[in-house]
Amino acid sequence: MIYLPSNLKILKMKKLSLAFSLFILAAIAVSCSSDDTSTNNTGAALFKVTIDGTEFIGTTITTLRHDGLIEIVAQNNSNERVDLAFTETGFLRTLSYINLNTFDTYNFLYYHPNRFCAFSIASLTGSNVSATFSGNLYTDDLDISTPNIVFTDGQIQNISLTDLGNTSTTTNYLNGTVNSNYWEVTQHGNSLSSGYTISGGNGFDSQQINIKIPSNVTTGTFNYTDASALKVIYDVYEEYPINDFSYNNSGSITITEVTDLPFGYKQVTGTFNHTSSEGSGGTSISIPDGGFSLTLEFL
Repeated sequence: MIYLPSNLKILKMKKLSLAFSLFILAAIAVSCSSDDTSTNNTGAALFKVTIDGTEFIGTTITTLRHDGLIEIVAQNNSNERVDLAFTETGFLRTLSYINLNTFDTYNFLYYHPNRFCAFSIASLTGSNVSATFSGNLYTDDLDISTPNIVFTDGQIQNISLTDLGNTSTTTNYLNGTVNSNYWEVTQHGNSLSSGYTISGGNGFDSQQINIKIPSNVTTGTFNYTDASALKVIYDVYEEYPINDFSYNNSGSITITEVTDLPFGYKQVTGTFNHTSSEGSGGTSISIPDGGFSLTLEFL
């Protein structure tokens, strides 16, 4: 079972962060005229997307920027809402639609965000952001044979962000470049066993990077293989259909900081250079610039 203490969990793809949900109650909304057209040549704020052939235009837009994350909620005059969350690096974390009249909710598939959704930041200048998005949204994670709704031509233009800066006293991250594609955790947690913990999570298209860290971890640089106590593990979990592709793992990991925290936790920070392969002639994976800072619990 993968889990973290509730205050350490990284945003799950289906929901906005709790901080943002509470913030909405007090946020200053950016209002857009209800007669906005489908093109925006004035430089005014615009949030629009075509949902199953019908144009959605946000008349109230609420934003939040904190800890490298941008969160946007747009609501129209028909009581429909579109939620997005994405990192400043352009990594999509949340895309959902809610009909507030019926509370029907549709989410993008967080195990395969890049396969079913497209997202790109067009500009991020100061406190203004513009971006494009599209994709398939579902009500049921176990049935993706047909999307429930389809987003096309999503546009975020000249949206002003309410910037809170860095709010976390401890920043947890796990990221790197997987075969030239930027990767970061979208769902994250710890799996505890006596003497060590495995910390990791899902990235784009179900790629998982996990770090196995023994309780007696110290700073230094260590080479590893699959047999090592301290190591990075890469695999791919395909939920549809269910397949788990395991790889041969090797590389080096540098632990730069180990800090004892209250209640038996440790903050472990470091970098790694990792390679994985399926065997002779199989797929090879290279992560030359992996980095992490993780709050870990040990039994």
